[in-house]
Amino acid sequence: MAEMIFEWKHHRFCNGVDAQAAGEALERIREEEGAIAPAVVVQRAKGAAHPLHPCFEWDDATAAYEHRLHQARGVVKSLVVVRKDGPFKEKTTLYFNVKKEEEREGHYQRFDVVRDRPDEWKLVLADFRQRLQSAQRSVAELESLSYRSCPETTAKVLEITKQLDSALEMAGSL
Repeated sequence: MAEMIFEWKHHRFCNGVDAQAAGEALERIREEEGAIAPAVVVQRAKGAAHPLHPCFEWDDATAAYEHRLHQARGVVKSLVVVRKDGPFKEKTTLYFNVKKEEEREGHYQRFDVVRDRPDEWKLVLADFRQRLQSAQRSVAELESLSYRSCPETTAKVLEITKQLDSALEMAGSL
């Protein structure tokens, strides 16, 4: 296999770890184990000399707190409100994440409040566009794989790509 060049897609987990070193470490795990299981990655990275060690929080108290923050985000994002004022019951997201790009952690706010705050509304729309771009990148990855391995899905994936391109163009005008 040709030499692989690794780069970070998102820097939020890397903590200064070189992408090439991280990729090579993950490849060693995949070769030895047959696949990459998160539990194995954590186990191997426990040693301070392992290239992936800095990617993790090793202080148990801090890690437990970070896990609870993750759970709290899940609780807030999972809650919907059911509107019964129309002919159909409609489930609607109540809280939206409002986060400035330079912030590590934003806050959640009700939609009706965000809607009336132009600065927060812009942040919610920017997050929406970012999510569409992320979906577009995922579909592009799938598209490149489908050409090689599943030609029968290529037409559908290409249609999804066109629809996402259209959605991003529309989102840009919001």
